[in-house]
Amino acid sequence: MKNEIFKQIKQLIIVIISGVCSYFIPIAHFFVNIPDTKILTGFDIAIFSFIGNSLFSAIDYFYKKNKLMIRISIEAIEQESDKLILYDKDIDKQLEIKANIKIEGKKRKCPLISLKVPDCYLLQVQNNKSSSFVKEISTSEEYEIDINKILQKSPKEGISITREIKFILLLEEHNKGNNDYLVCEKDSGWKYLGMTNIDSKRLQLLQK
Repeated sequence: MKNEIFKQIKQLIIVIISGVCSYFIPIAHFFVNIPDTKILTGFDIAIFSFIGNSLFSAIDYFYKKNKLMIRISIEAIEQESDKLILYDKDIDKQLEIKANIKIEGKKRKCPLISLKVPDCYLLQVQNNKSSSFVKEISTSEEYEIDINKILQKSPKEGISITREIKFILLLEEHNKGNNDYLVCEKDSGWKYLGMTNIDSKRLQLLQK
C-alpha cells in the first residue's frame, strides 16, 4: 500500500515538474513542426515526463543495487501466524516461535538487532547451526542477532541469504486482555542506515 502511494506521489511530482519545464523550456518545436501551441505543450510535457521517469528509474536501480535489504518476520509456528493467542492453560507451556531472516543486496556493515520479550514472558533460543549468530544479553529475556556474522562468508554483491532462528516462548503469568508484541529492533545509535534497510514484522501476543 505504501509503495503504491509513493508511486502515485512520484508520478504527480513528475507531471508538475514537466508542466513547469514545458512552460519555461519549450523544446517540442525543435522536433515537430506544428503551429498549435497546445499540442506542442502536450509534447513538451510528454518529453519531460519521459526524462523524469527515466531519471527516477536510474536512481532507483542504482539505490537498490547498492543497498542491503534485511527482512525479519517473527511467527508462531503452531498457529502459523503473526498473532499468538494465549490462554490461562498456556502458562509454562513451551510455545515454538521462529524469526525468519531474508538478506538481499550488497554486503554492508549492519547494526546489531535485539529481540526482547515483554514482561511475564521468557524466551529461550533453540541451539542449532542458525543460533551461532545469536547472543543472549539478558537471561531468557533479551537476545542480540548479529547480521554481520551471517554475512562473513558471503560475496560482496548479489547476496541472497535466508536464515531461520527457532525460539521457545514461555508465558509465566496470565493477564487476560494483555496485548503485547515481540519485535526485532535495530540499535538506536546506528547512524548509517541510508544503504542498509531493515524491515521488521512483529508477532502479536494476545492473552485471552
